[in-house]
Amino acid sequence: MEQEVVAIIRRNIAHLMGIREIPSMNALSKQAKLADKTVSNLMADDVISNPTIKVVVSIAKVLKVEPWMLMIDDFPFDKVKGRPLRTMSGPTYVIADAMEHESKTTQLLMMESASQTLRGIDNKYSKLIKDAQANYLKNP
Repeated sequence: MEQEVVAIIRRNIAHLMGIREIPSMNALSKQAKLADKTVSNLMADDVISNPTIKVVVSIAKVLKVEPWMLMIDDFPFDKVKGRPLRTMSGPTYVIADAMEHESKTTQLLMMESASQTLRGIDNKYSKLIKDAQANYLKNP
C-alpha cells in the first residue's frame, strides 16, 4: 500500500514537472532545497522510497500544489496549467470534480445548495454563486 501511494506521488511529480517546466530532478531538488539523492530516490521506480512529510511539502511548494494533491491518482493537473493550486482544499476539489462529472441537474442543485449556504454567511458570495448559475445556464 505505501509503495502504491509513493508510485502515485512519483507519477504526479513527474507530470507536474512537465506542466511547470522544471527540466530535471536536479532542478527540482535545488528549488525544493532538498538533496539530489533524496529526489532521485523518490523518483526512481526501482528504489523503495518512503518520503518524509517535509520532502512532500517542499516539492509541493515548488510545484505550486497542495501536498495532498500529489497523492491523488488521476488528479486533473492539466486543467490548471499555469495556475497555482495552493488555495484548493480537499472539499473544494471534491466539489470541482463533481461539477465536472455530474449531470447538469446535479450541478444546478449543487450551485443552489452552495448559494443557500453562503446566503447565510455573506450576500456577496451568494451573488457570485447566482451569477455563476445564470452564466452556466446560458453556456452549459
